[in-house]
Amino acid sequence: AVDASGAGTPVAIHDTAIGNQSANAPGGCWDAIANRIAFSSHDFNGADIFTIAPDGSKLFDVTANTSISLRYANPSFSPDGKQIVFEDATYQLHAIWKINTDGTGKTMLVDAASQGFSDARPNWSPRGDRIAFQRRSPNGIVVNLHSVAPDGTGLVQITRNIAGQSTDPSWSPDGKWIVYSGNDDANLKH
Repeated sequence: AVDASGAGTPVAIHDTAIGNQSANAPGGCWDAIANRIAFSSHDFNGADIFTIAPDGSKLFDVTANTSISLRYANPSFSPDGKQIVFEDATYQLHAIWKINTDGTGKTMLVDAASQGFSDARPNWSPRGDRIAFQRRSPNGIVVNLHSVAPDGTGLVQITRNIAGQSTDPSWSPDGKWIVYSGNDDANLKH
């Protein structure tokens, strides 16, 4: 963590072993209600979603992964802090899941792998009514933004690229807008 004013010195809140990696995703990885941070951490034995207090205490393995082949990444808290949405990056074709912060209720929300799509970078809206994510096409080139309701229904395609990429969605505080990165077909400013 680092002071947003730039005046402070960065402080490690979780130190991984050599060869291991930990990362968070843009968006809702810091829950204001419980004052917890969600992140993924992996080593050569797979990857899990963890939560931790900002001072580095209370580390909790939310997904409790016991398989060396599973790789969970890019967590985002629900606005009420009770659930986390994340991607299963185990295979080349990713799927979107959600889980309660106590580690129960793991549920797949979006799985388009059977159609050749790869879904990644989920981000929960501030209102809690939608989860935005990016979907890579079967050809591996085109990426569009989509959103889905927290129960996995109501899939909506947000961007309409034919050859471009729209990635890394992040919601406005009122949940009406999404900012993203990309080089979409219309050459819009992002």
